[in-house]
Amino acid sequence: MFSFLKPKRQWFVLTCLALACASITLPSLFARSLGRGPSSHQHQDHSHSPKVPSSAARIQLAILLDTSSSMSGLIHQAREHLWSIVNTFSNCHVDDGDPTLEVSLFEYGNSGLSESNGYIRQITPFTRDLDLLSDQLFSLTTNGGSEHCGEVIEEALHHLTWNPSSSTYRAMFIAGNEPFTQGSVPWNQSCRRASDRNVIVNTIFCGDHQEGIRTTWKDGAIMAKGTYLSIDHNHKSSYVKAPQDDQISTLSSQLNDTYIQYGFKGKANKERQIRQDRLSRETSMGSFLSRAVSKSSSIYNNTAWDLVDANEQKEVEFNDELRQTLAPELRSKSDDELKAHVSEMSDKRKKIQAEIQTLQVERTKWLAQQTSKNDSEGLGHAIIKAIKEQATDKGIRF
Repeated sequence: MFSFLKPKRQWFVLTCLALACASITLPSLFARSLGRGPSSHQHQDHSHSPKVPSSAARIQLAILLDTSSSMSGLIHQAREHLWSIVNTFSNCHVDDGDPTLEVSLFEYGNSGLSESNGYIRQITPFTRDLDLLSDQLFSLTTNGGSEHCGEVIEEALHHLTWNPSSSTYRAMFIAGNEPFTQGSVPWNQSCRRASDRNVIVNTIFCGDHQEGIRTTWKDGAIMAKGTYLSIDHNHKSSYVKAPQDDQISTLSSQLNDTYIQYGFKGKANKERQIRQDRLSRETSMGSFLSRAVSKSSSIYNNTAWDLVDANEQKEVEFNDELRQTLAPELRSKSDDELKAHVSEMSDKRKKIQAEIQTLQVERTKWLAQQTSKNDSEGLGHAIIKAIKEQATDKGIRF
């Protein structure tokens, strides 16, 4: 079983399976005894991300979104700006290499969620699978709700695996529009615990800046050594078409053709990749182009299902078991033929990625010369601004 995976990878997958089984018994009972058990809807699959050494996990972001009835604009902005946030890290560096990015997503304040869990749901644990993150964002809906800020911060502290390395940038971004003081878990208790664990909490109030201050959002950020920001969550981003856009769009589609699905979830994940292209384009052309740029960077990594990425990371071995999980047209190839095909797709991908990066530099310069509406009121700008101010303290250069 899983013999096409390298021994370390096999060990990791089997360990995840063992932990998944164990989580049904003692840990879950212990969590329930504390009244802190995860929602029954919580996503618990940790196998979609490759294992990275603790010293390499430099960036961990937990995004906590209010999904009560008035927050449809916030959800739209999260979908629209996900890839521009990702791109903030695509060209950042640390002294010993490129940092890795892990993102977790929570929703809170939605009446459709369990009242016993404070109307809170962990949607994804920390993951490097950005298509999964995008897919989950597009599945969000809004509904009524009581927004318990202190409690969702506590949930993120308790349920996520925060990397303890002093070189890791650990941050939460919590966005909402009701008083920060709601719920049974005191906000100051959660923020103090976050600070004690060196997890920065940035608060983003959706509404008037002064109202956010009056309703304690700024106090929460100060206590957790974060930044307080306010946004217009109903703000609509503008799009100015640049001369490079059509070519970037075409190259993004060509890039998908270089992915070789493998494993028992390979086909579903490749279909998800194409679906996220479509959804981001339907959201806005700006979002689609930002996604294309993300796909051309090292941050966008799919070793769990793409044979090119997995081979680059030496995660797989070419054998009959691997071959049986490939698309039908590749199963008849010998190991040498398959390796040659993977090498060809790798070279093709690198060439396309380089072209997109070059076009993006030209596009950025062209857009800087244009007069357009200022998009500094939205969620993406707020998160990027805080990240750039804080992550430099961890030796991350933008």
